[in-house]
Amino acid sequence: MPEVTNLFLCLVHRFPMKEVEEAEAVQDKGLRGCIHGRPGSKRQVSMIDLETLEKLSIPPGAVKENITTRGLDFRRLEAGQHLRIGGSLLEIALPCDPCSRNCADSGAGSVAWWRAGPFGAATGLRY
Repeated sequence: MPEVTNLFLCLVHRFPMKEVEEAEAVQDKGLRGCIHGRPGSKRQVSMIDLETLEKLSIPPGAVKENITTRGLDFRRLEAGQHLRIGGSLLEIALPCDPCSRNCADSGAGSVAWWRAGPFGAATGLRY
């Protein structure tokens, strides 16, 4: 059974993500308090699986994801699919293209792994 292992918010650009116990998803915005989500954007909530991070020896939050999961194979998800996470319904909007800034900050060396995590559009209320 897939599970959420970590939740993060970006409070200030170029600073480490803040890990939180719960987050509120705001429709057409992203996570409340996270400066990455913007109304109208298809890049409101970012997700990546813990298995990918562990293979690359990267700690959760280092690639600026909002949600880290375990047991969810993002390669099997397609745009338009929905994921229920807690009380929220997220729509998979698009695969995440690599960001040289995030990859450089994480020390990843290669950016191909970043495609494992899609961005979702927030359509629900609370995780």
